[in-house]
Amino acid sequence: MIEVGIVGGSGYAGGEILRLLSYHPKVKIKFVTSERYKNLPVYFIHPNLKGINLSFNSINEIKEKVDLIFVALPNGVSMEYMDKLIKLSNKVIDLGADFRLENEKDWLYWYQKEHKNPKLLKKFVYGLPEIYR
Repeated sequence: MIEVGIVGGSGYAGGEILRLLSYHPKVKIKFVTSERYKNLPVYFIHPNLKGINLSFNSINEIKEKVDLIFVALPNGVSMEYMDKLIKLSNKVIDLGADFRLENEKDWLYWYQKEHKNPKLLKKFVYGLPEIYR
């Protein structure tokens, strides 16, 4: 059984990950976060998941370690929390753009703002299966 956390579970991408993993026989979802909907059941936002017995937590309340964390936060947000998340799991999959580029100068050029966690840029691997099989 793989224990998984989903950070940013109230948006479209996080909701789809939640939907897909909820019915996977070898996955146990340990936490789902949403700052806006903290303490509400996930079906409040995703009515199609009414049978899922999970509620949203705040990212700041998460303390338990898991095998894998999916991050589905808006662009520019996951870099603020990544130091905490990599302490909770050895494997983190960030669906956003925060760690797609290896160089903070490239980040500044393309996104017109400073990267808040540049020391981690070279540690992440950008996995686009269509290009990097």
